[in-house]
Amino acid sequence: MIRKILVSVMLLLSALSLRGQSVSFVNMPDNARRLALGGTDVSYSVSRLPERGYRGSVEATYFMWEPGSLNLYMLDGYARLGEKLALSAKGRLHSIKSYVEMDGNGNLGKTYKPSEYMFGVGLHYRVGGNISLLGQVNLISSNLATNFTGKTVAADIGVAYDMNDISFALTARNLGPDLKYAGSLHSNLPMVVMLGAEKSFGLGGNGLDVAVDAGYMPLHSCFLAKVGASFSIQYLVDIMAGYHFSGNNAVEPSYATVGLGLNVSAFELSAAYIISSSSWAPRNSLAFTLGARF
Repeated sequence: MIRKILVSVMLLLSALSLRGQSVSFVNMPDNARRLALGGTDVSYSVSRLPERGYRGSVEATYFMWEPGSLNLYMLDGYARLGEKLALSAKGRLHSIKSYVEMDGNGNLGKTYKPSEYMFGVGLHYRVGGNISLLGQVNLISSNLATNFTGKTVAADIGVAYDMNDISFALTARNLGPDLKYAGSLHSNLPMVVMLGAEKSFGLGGNGLDVAVDAGYMPLHSCFLAKVGASFSIQYLVDIMAGYHFSGNNAVEPSYATVGLGLNVSAFELSAAYIISSSSWAPRNSLAFTLGARF
């Protein structure tokens, strides 16, 4: 039985990533808007507090990642606990296409539908008027075959500095032990250290946001660079575009992004589309987010 499961899991890990990395979904941006901006989310995720005049926000997101194979469902929320403190929570369910389990002799078994999930709770604290700190704990689970589950606990930490409509931030994500499945089979977390900056410009009744991120995945020797821009027409309609560069497409793909956003009162609807020429990468992938502030 164990041999059968090991064969199935190794095949699945190979399908998910050429480097045998599971739970890569934990590095996806928080919503469709950030995906449309090339995945730039460092300053946003660290310094984010609910907007003044609101006590919090909630967002529901659906990523159709590699259509027909991988789907990601996300629910994120923030609540202001005071002028300087906010609590955040997020849940992610990664649904993977069903496959038929196989034993060491190549005999087919029953059909299994893998899934992975993450649940995280974080605190955002503003020190003085300019510095923000983030500390977040995530429970991560990867269910790849019958009675074959790997679990771990990881942490995200970050610091941001805000000044005159520009924000700089540094974050380290997925700090924790490997997911251990059975025997010697394990998968390391996609740990990444990122530095980002984001600037907002007022253009009469319109607005322009520009974001740039750069980082490194030390366990995979992979450099990342992301850039994105959003032009807001009367702060009602957002037109967005970006690019995500990876130094190792076997770890993360490179791709371009475009998107649209609609802001009506306290509600926001955004959509993102990924453009890629890579045979492995998430071309034709879509993401949709519906958010509300309260």
